[in-house]
Order: sequence, then C-alpha cells, then structure tokens
Amino acid sequence: NNPFSILTKSTLVLRDLDLLGAAARRRLVRVSLSIGTVDDAVWRATEPGTPAPARRLRAVEQLNAAGIPTGVLIAPILPGV
Repeated sequence: NNPFSILTKSTLVLRDLDLLGAAARRRLVRVSLSIGTVDDAVWRATEPGTPAPARRLRAVEQLNAAGIPTGVLIAPILPGV
C-alpha cells in the first residue's frame, strides 16, 4: 500500500501494464518517461542505446490509455541544442 513512481527512458515498462494498472486503480503509481529531445539527430548523439523519442511518446500514450497516470520529464536539458 505504499505509493511509488517510476522514472525511465525504457519502453520496457509496458511489459508490466497489468501490474501498473492494478496499482493505478488503487492510486499508488505514477510513471514518467524521460525525453530530452524529439530531434532524431540530437537523440542519436546524446542518448545512444535508448529507445527513440517517438517510441517513448507512444509508450506514454499506451500507459495513459491503460489508466496509468503518466507524464514526461524533459531531461536532460541540453543548453544550446
């Protein structure tokens, strides 16, 4: 019964939709995905090995559609980019 939050860059969080949905129904969870840019060239240069920003935004849509409170953390902030 302890509230918790998840902050991730990974779309693998979608594997746990059933568990997260159950926690969301009890108002125990919030998920945030970190997205620093939607520019593919900047993403490739600054976050190699992470899911593309478009995939992360689709994950946000899927989590919200499943009733899981979800948001976006704009990070890292890249000055001058």
